[in-house]
Amino acid sequence: MKNAEPILNSAGNIIAIDGTLKGQAVQDVIRHVDLDYAFNNGNLTIDNANGIWGTSDSGVVAFRGGGIFTATEKNDDGDWKWNTGITPEGINADLITTG
Repeated sequence: MKNAEPILNSAGNIIAIDGTLKGQAVQDVIRHVDLDYAFNNGNLTIDNANGIWGTSDSGVVAFRGGGIFTATEKNDDGDWKWNTGITPEGINADLITTG
């Protein structure tokens, strides 16, 4: 079992003075505890500029700026072609797949 003291010290630095989470600090804690996040054999990243991203070979899901966004393909410039999944106003029914 790992020593919890470094984790607690890192965790104390996660909250910014304005009450928001510091994305890089959260990412550092995840790395420190050797947490592997399985997202369809992809990975999870958290940073202040881009929010929370789960990426895999099949696409990306991002939580940022008040919504959840998805993309499965890129444009000619290599940028993701985003779809809006969920916002405070509602859920995009076009993105719902049922089984």
